[in-house]
Amino acid sequence: MKQCPTCHQVYLDSTLNFCLQDGALLLDGSAAHEVETVVLPGPSKLRRGVSPMIAYALVGLIALLLGGALVALYKSETKIAEHGANPVDSQHDLLKNSQTSMESPLPQQQIDTRSTAKSTPLPVETLLSRPTINSFRTGTDRDVTRLATVFTAGETIYAKATLTPNTSHLTIRIWIVVVNAPGMTSGSTISNSTVEMELNGGGTALYNFPTFRSSLGGRFNMIAEVFDDSGAKLTTRMVGIIVKPLS
Repeated sequence: MKQCPTCHQVYLDSTLNFCLQDGALLLDGSAAHEVETVVLPGPSKLRRGVSPMIAYALVGLIALLLGGALVALYKSETKIAEHGANPVDSQHDLLKNSQTSMESPLPQQQIDTRSTAKSTPLPVETLLSRPTINSFRTGTDRDVTRLATVFTAGETIYAKATLTPNTSHLTIRIWIVVVNAPGMTSGSTISNSTVEMELNGGGTALYNFPTFRSSLGGRFNMIAEVFDDSGAKLTTRMVGIIVKPLS
C-alpha cells in the first residue's frame, strides 16, 4: 500500500510511484504514517525549467542561421571578385557613354539662349520731343497773369496753353463745352467758341472768348487738344469755369 503525502490518497497498487491527483511522490504505508506527524506549510509547487531538448533545438537553429548568412556573404564576395568591378561604377560608365553618344556632332556650334524679345526703351530725344501741354490756365487779362476760373456775364475769358518745345508742326484747338447751364444742352459746344492755332516747334497759345451780358451763367469746361500733321490727337487738357449772371 502507498499513500500520497500531500492529499493523503491511498493507493493499493504498489507499482505506482506518483499520485494521480497532484503528481506527488507516493510513500509506503509505514513512511506515510511517519510523514503525517510533520506539519507542512502548504502544498508544494513544482518548479518547471526549460527542457534540455528545447534548448538544444534553439542552439541548433541559431547555428544554422549564422551558417547560412556566412555562406551567402562568401558567395557575394566571390561574385564581386570574379567580375573585378564595382556595379555602381559600371552603371555610371554606361550612363556616361550614353550621354556622350547623344551629344551633338558639332561641338563648336553654340546656341544663344538669351531672349531677343527684350523691350527697347525709347531714346531720350524721342521722349523730349513728344508734345505735351505743360500748363493750361484761365484768367481775366490777356497774358493770364490774373488767374481766375469764375467770371461774370459780360467779361472776356482769357486762356493760355503752354506746350513743350519740339520740332513738330502742331495744331492746337480750344473750345468751351456746356456742363450745366439754363437753356443749354449739357455736352454741347458753345457757339463760336472753337479756335484753332498752328504752332511750329511748340510755344504758347493764347485764347479769349467774350461772354454776353445777357448770359444766364452756368458751369462750363474749356478744353484744349493738340494734333499732329496727320490729324492724330496727341494730348488733351481741360479747365472748369463758372459764369455768373449779372445781378
